[in-house]
Amino acid sequence: MDSKVTAVIQKTSVLKDRLRHLVTSYEYPTDKKSQTLVAYHSILAEHHSAIFLLIQNDLCGSAFALARPVYEILYRAHWVAACADEKQIEGIFEDKDIFPKMHDLVSQIDSAFNTGDFWRTIKKNSWSPMNDYTHSGIRQIGRRFKDNQVNQNYETGEILELLNGSNIALLLIANLFFSFFKKEYACSEVQEIILNYNK
Repeated sequence: MDSKVTAVIQKTSVLKDRLRHLVTSYEYPTDKKSQTLVAYHSILAEHHSAIFLLIQNDLCGSAFALARPVYEILYRAHWVAACADEKQIEGIFEDKDIFPKMHDLVSQIDSAFNTGDFWRTIKKNSWSPMNDYTHSGIRQIGRRFKDNQVNQNYETGEILELLNGSNIALLLIANLFFSFFKKEYACSEVQEIILNYNK
């Protein structure tokens, strides 16, 4: 495994231990909106762990397929926290399709959080490739071959982008999570990690 990939994996192990400690230091409300956000945080964290385990076991195609679910949860969590009304929250628990189209959803969360084009830009720059990897499009097909043999062929830079992007998604949902539940110390800790992530 490339040394740069190994370094990110080691860095992530420390990051996850810190986040796990923060998450388990508190109790959380049990109303339906809170339960939805707790569940989203848990699911995203699980997908994040799966991506790293798959990369470590040289199962890159399956790891890349999980990028879209990670970011879809991240977007939906922000929408539930700031945009969804009580009827829409009930709709989630009744298994109804209450979510706006993704383009509209990210626009709504940008408005709700006063983040300019932040979420729209992330979605615009990544959604099409993520869909391609998840739905076995040409990006996945093209990376099934090396020297005309069936052998996965993912560049180190692509793997690093997946791992770091997954880490950022985990940190952003943690920031939302602690902010929503008014856990100020944990929120400040997460924001400090985000600010220093590339140092």
